[in-house]
Amino acid sequence: MFVSWSGFKSSVYREVPSQFFKVRLWDANDLIEQILENYENLDQTIKSELPLKRIWTLVDGED
Repeated sequence: MFVSWSGFKSSVYREVPSQFFKVRLWDANDLIEQILENYENLDQTIKSELPLKRIWTLVDGED
């Protein structure tokens, strides 16, 4: 797995199909999304290193 906070060059993305089961590319959004989706399942030691707190906010009903 390769994680890049700033993304990857287009030439890297062209190589991904031939490496599908060998290489995964995550950018910052992928990494954050996966952490948020799986946070409750993480080991307590990881949670203590990355303490997150759930909050609720109101949003305007109009998009």
